[in-house]
Amino acid sequence: MSQSQSARASFEVGAERVAKCRPDVVIRQLLDASRWPQWQPEIVATVGPERVHVGDVVRGHADLLGFGVAGQAAIEEVPDDGLVEDVLVGVRMRVTYQVESRGAESLVRATIVTEAPTGISGRVLGFLLRRRLRRMQVTALDRLTRLAEASSSTGIIEP
Repeated sequence: MSQSQSARASFEVGAERVAKCRPDVVIRQLLDASRWPQWQPEIVATVGPERVHVGDVVRGHADLLGFGVAGQAAIEEVPDDGLVEDVLVGVRMRVTYQVESRGAESLVRATIVTEAPTGISGRVLGFLLRRRLRRMQVTALDRLTRLAEASSSTGIIEP
């Protein structure tokens, strides 16, 4: 498949939220795979390190539309300001998180890039998938920022 065909066959959704804490507090939550079920909607359980590194693979289970599915996230990059994963849970997605300092606060961005389903039914599925991924991202960032803010105010990361 040519580069241009691949670009046309994918789509991107993104969201951002402000956390009332320093970026390192958000990053600590983001990189702890054992805490992902607390802030990522649909993730039920994960098996992986408390701090992910490049090359790690986090495996887990999710509840998608009432169906239990297995999934995994291969950690591709762990820059100082975020995380990049190759995620496979029903569909393959490249998920990127970036945390930027804004004074005493942090701007947290999430982006998902995935291939769009093809064919007539695929167009309908693609429309629904975009909406679902966008809602999922907004919820994830709301939960992530709340957890980071709570741990920042207490100084303790609560289970």
